[in-house]
Amino acid sequence: ENIKSIYSMIYLCREIGALPILVTTPFFHTYTETVRKNDPKFFDDFYGIINKIVKDTGIRYYDYSTDKRYTYNLNLFINTDHLNRKGARIFTDNLLQEVLGIDVNVP
Repeated sequence: ENIKSIYSMIYLCREIGALPILVTTPFFHTYTETVRKNDPKFFDDFYGIINKIVKDTGIRYYDYSTDKRYTYNLNLFINTDHLNRKGARIFTDNLLQEVLGIDVNVP
């Protein structure tokens, strides 16, 4: 059901002229390490689903889950898998720059 919803959102975005993309936000490194230890297949299954959606729809996917600009800086996280306000701001600014070429530092 959740995967069907993703496809529906992608098609809806295209219908209204929006550019759909998929993004995995950063995780603190201990989160990723714990998931890999407790469920070694989790990331294989997750990326299998993502890759199928990308192949089926042609949308772009950006994976920041292990981006070292974030994953070792606990000051950017509210917990190990969610950015805090500061981290979210930095991540959003970087995403706008890297995906859309928008420099948020230009007035």
